[in-house]
Amino acid sequence: MDRTEFPVGPLVDDLPDGYVEAGRDYHLALMKLGLIPELTLWVHDAAIDGWALMICTRLYDAVGGYGIMDLLFRAYDASATPRLINPFILRLESPNHPIIRDISATLSGRGMPTLVGITSSGEEVEQTADHSMAESRIGDLSFRHGWRYVVGRESTHPANPFKAFKVFKRSVEQRIAA
Repeated sequence: MDRTEFPVGPLVDDLPDGYVEAGRDYHLALMKLGLIPELTLWVHDAAIDGWALMICTRLYDAVGGYGIMDLLFRAYDASATPRLINPFILRLESPNHPIIRDISATLSGRGMPTLVGITSSGEEVEQTADHSMAESRIGDLSFRHGWRYVVGRESTHPANPFKAFKVFKRSVEQRIAA
């Protein structure tokens, strides 16, 4: 077993108060609207020195980011998604994007050793790649493993992503009309 001491405290600040719950609620709202993400994850983006809720969906490859974002703004305006998650802090990605493949590999723990970590109180704990206190950096993005809501699951979208997008669009339009 590798023994590594981790610096006391995170590499980036913890998520702001309420973000963990709001991210979970946002993820669940997306599912209710028919958009089933392959991954939903809070990231800190050093390039903008800010937080983003990353949503990875295979619909991105089928219809592009504009079509999805348009519906996410409309869902927000119709109060179909939590108010704390302003669509301007969303980051949409394709599951085929190299950064998503790297993040997914990191979160799944492929090739990651078990480490011994030191908590802020000085307590030694065993830590693996999917432990909630583990933190990773890929490019300008920092994330903790406990900031994810879904990873590595097969999508429950219909086989045809265009059909899945139509279901999502119809659901948002029904919320707007209600």
